Amino acid sequence: MRYKNWILLGLLAVPMVGWWWHEYRDAGAESVAVEGLGAVHESWNAEQSRGLREMYAMIAGDITQAALAEGVPAEQVNAALAPLKHAVAQAAATGRGDVYGMNGVSAAYIALRMGMPEMAKELVARGAEPNRYYVTYTANGTPLREDMLCAAIANSPMYGNKTEAMSEAESAELLQWLLEHGGDYRKCDVETLLRCCMANMMTARSTAKTEQVVRALGSLSPEWQMSVAIMMLEVVPDSFPLLEQWFKEGIMTRDGLEGKASILTPIAACGAEQSPQILERLLRLGLNPNYVPTAPRAEDFASVAAYRQAVAECADIPPLQIVLQYIRSASPEGEESERVERILLCMKILLQAGAKVELTPALLPEHAALRAKVEALFAEFTPQP
Repeated sequence: MRYKNWILLGLLAVPMVGWWWHEYRDAGAESVAVEGLGAVHESWNAEQSRGLREMYAMIAGDITQAALAEGVPAEQVNAALAPLKHAVAQAAATGRGDVYGMNGVSAAYIALRMGMPEMAKELVARGAEPNRYYVTYTANGTPLREDMLCAAIANSPMYGNKTEAMSEAESAELLQWLLEHGGDYRKCDVETLLRCCMANMMTARSTAKTEQVVRALGSLSPEWQMSVAIMMLEVVPDSFPLLEQWFKEGIMTRDGLEGKASILTPIAACGAEQSPQILERLLRLGLNPNYVPTAPRAEDFASVAAYRQAVAECADIPPLQIVLQYIRSASPEGEESERVERILLCMKILLQAGAKVELTPALLPEHAALRAKVEALFAEFTPQP
């Protein structure tokens, strides 16, 4: 039977920030020869000159060595990093911020990713465009176009512990500065922007940046409503009031929270500390405990492949049945005992709300004690005649 582990939906949409050579490996991009940073323009003061040299040295030194140590072939590392070195060298030599390497990378973007907000501001003041795309990686074959606004939201260091990330407060201050100096969320690539919002929610455990972005955009597609809602509810404590407010305003909708599957499924199945409370509040919004999406129609798709993909992504069973299948091999003992108990509580909440599933032997848990608890729940809420 077709169904997805929708708990992972939010996680799968997170950008792989920092792995910028993947695109060059896949596309076979040509290297740009750069011998060294060389002299810097007289308009840079001593501190700024030192910062530019540190940026170049980090790319040519630690980041290069770290990539090689992970087994990436030298030619691929050079192809990926040469445009970055080129952008820094050109900015240093010309005194300008509006010089770009291959695929749009700028020294300002690099400074931001290296945790150097004042250098990033200076380069923007010298002409770097906050919304200039830097196409650096792909997600499921789709190029993601990251600009300075996206990078400031994600606040991810350029390469693991080889460069320093800004604090969340520093990145938020830089983000606001960029918005006041030409940046505009509406000029961002929306998919990349929202992926970076989700990455930030995971690391910062906050919805502050995401709320600002969503307010600026004004709306989200149904697909992105589901992804954003799952991420915020699963990783950001006490975020339901914001989702509820968005629901009242029409930013979150029934179509978004009940799309290819119901948001009730991942919330009930993950068994997080707040899952039972969140599940009850979602049901109070009017979500259907027996929701099953309308099956895709072949005539609505341009190709057979697209139709088959849509069918594969569409859950064709209700939330309670997916949750039963999810915990079938679980155990109510040991480290997982508290989580399993919360999942059982979520199942009780769904049954109280009217969820109906035929409890066949194939759906019963393998563990005897857990099986007995599930059977007792169903006996209480769906008594046999």
